[in-house]
Amino acid sequence: MRKKMALRSMLSAMTAMVLFSSVTIGVSAETKYVDYNHKEEVQNYDYLDQYLSDDADLSGMTVILSTNDVHGAIDKYPYVAALKKEFQKKTDNVLLVDCGDFSQDKTSDHTEDSLGVVNATEGSAAIQSMNAAKYDLATLGNHEFEHGVSKLVENLKAANFGIVSSNITDENNKLSNLYTPFRFYDMNSDAGSVRIGFIGLTTYQVGNQEGISFSKKQKLYDDAKKQIDYLKGAKAYKGSKIDKPADIIICLSHLGLENEVRESRSIDLYEKVQGIDVVLDAHSHTLISAGENDEPIMSGEMQLHNIGVIIIDNESKTIKDRFLLSKDGRDTNGDGIGDGNGYYDNLTADQETLDVVQPLIDKYGKKTEPKKEEEHEHQHEHEHDHDHDDGNNNSHHNHGRGGNFKYGFGG
Repeated sequence: MRKKMALRSMLSAMTAMVLFSSVTIGVSAETKYVDYNHKEEVQNYDYLDQYLSDDADLSGMTVILSTNDVHGAIDKYPYVAALKKEFQKKTDNVLLVDCGDFSQDKTSDHTEDSLGVVNATEGSAAIQSMNAAKYDLATLGNHEFEHGVSKLVENLKAANFGIVSSNITDENNKLSNLYTPFRFYDMNSDAGSVRIGFIGLTTYQVGNQEGISFSKKQKLYDDAKKQIDYLKGAKAYKGSKIDKPADIIICLSHLGLENEVRESRSIDLYEKVQGIDVVLDAHSHTLISAGENDEPIMSGEMQLHNIGVIIIDNESKTIKDRFLLSKDGRDTNGDGIGDGNGYYDNLTADQETLDVVQPLIDKYGKKTEPKKEEEHEHQHEHEHDHDHDDGNNNSHHNHGRGGNFKYGFGG
């Protein structure tokens, strides 16, 4: 096992502890504590055999892949893209989403995974990499504001994926037309169709950025409930009710679980607001596969150490499975080192994404040496997504059989 992998795995284990040091909020470094009891189970790549083997049938399923707090680990995006394409070989209905903090390197810790490229480009490299990996949707993290509002506007205009933000106040309309308060996707298959609704919530710790702020406590709950009511068809949005209620609602959360933001944490939201089926969390860099009482909260820690996977049965409109897929494999010996059976060692970097990411690394950061195709002869040829832009900074991704997103009305 290479030393590089071992170091990364040890860092993963360290950040799973309740003490989080040097977690940056805004522009200052603070110590963060999480004492909320939760589960930290992760899966090896061979867990995917039931979904990706030759005889597996996902034609009636929808798959949602999630990432969070990437913080400059852009050399892993080609593997995220490769995982998405592996699932697309089994089903037309695959979504790739992110829960925020993609615009900043984490330079004070985890320096091996932070390549310095994102800060050097003021977040632009992250957008270019996510576009190449074919992300569909993201919410904003506090570090999206790291390089100023004007740069954030520029970056979001360049994004080929949607932004959902449900608890934002934008007094000066700085982000006008660059986000929506909710989104839904109709995922269609021969077995049936399922409508998946998304809301996005960001920590109030952003502060006030040129009139942009985010709600907390009861106002946070109220904002979330309002968007859920729209998605469920209980309330009208801009004068019209949604034509069909969402079957499943997923929250892209950049709230976290830190003690100091009690009443505004992801678990507080889930306990206070009805109608959320899964919370995909971020911000506190917590490894969590479920809450203490199996609450459906997931977070992959940070820097693509884990990727969230949700499998939805279109016919029954229910979640069949959800889990975290480890990058380096499970820590079977209790020594903080993965067993080498993670997604990073079983996938070949997607060449289309690598062609975008590697030049950025070569120009602005340290060079990586991605695995060569011949090392993984079992991998299939890459398939390609197809996007089109509607002319209003909204990228529509073709998910086959009519699986396109909609938000509000007429979108």
